[in-house]
Amino acid sequence: MAQFLIKIVNHFASEIITKRLANSRAFQQFAMKTHLKVEQTKKKVADNPGEAAKLMRGAGEKVKAEVDSVASSFERFKAALKKEVAQGGGGASSSSGASSSAGSVPRNGSRSDDIAARVQRRRRR
Repeated sequence: MAQFLIKIVNHFASEIITKRLANSRAFQQFAMKTHLKVEQTKKKVADNPGEAAKLMRGAGEKVKAEVDSVASSFERFKAALKKEVAQGGGGASSSSGASSSAGSVPRNGSRSDDIAARVQRRRRR
């Protein structure tokens, strides 16, 4: 029974997180930049296979630079997402267009304050 409830909770949590990320401008920018970089690299390797061998030799330094670039991009995304969550933005709206659904907390700031407080507590750990 407990496993069944865990699966249900995981499903809904996953769905909520996915909808929030899909509606987050910061995440969309992060995903687009990452996608474009991967596509550019694929194209370079496909156009010139001999160049791929050269790239692999000097890949260590380039990979480190790319990792640092992606890490800084991720940090900006994380900060922007935290700001959106703290403001209560980026959430998924219901398909019926209603401003509140059953069981939701009114938009008086208490929900976003609670989320921001939880994020801060996790960072302190």
